[in-house]
Amino acid sequence: MVALDTIEVDGGRAEGLRITDAAARRCGWHLEALEDGTVSLFVGVLGRMRYVRLRVVDDGSGFGEDVARKIFTPFFTTKSGGTGLGLSIAREVARAHGGHLEIGNQPGGGAAIRLELPRRERPG
Repeated sequence: MVALDTIEVDGGRAEGLRITDAAARRCGWHLEALEDGTVSLFVGVLGRMRYVRLRVVDDGSGFGEDVARKIFTPFFTTKSGGTGLGLSIAREVARAHGGHLEIGNQPGGGAAIRLELPRRERPG
């Protein structure tokens, strides 16, 4: 198991903690959007400890086709009072760190968001 406070990505531990914090906030926002159901956050390490994966899933109705097509478009939002910048910025930050952010629907129903980032190589 990898403790969240030891996750280091390109940019160091502080950047890893900022990304983890942002993911946790997204889970909270996800809960606000889900009228009834469960949201789960999974953290894992992939590729011989080379990548960190954060995965948020729910058991709701999932992303509609129209929303899924537009979700990373700046200023697109389904949230009252939202700016529509959160996911587009998050995806660009992931890319800047050599990672990626994806959304989709679970085979059995519900939404899934996956963030994968390369771990920082430790000297020695």
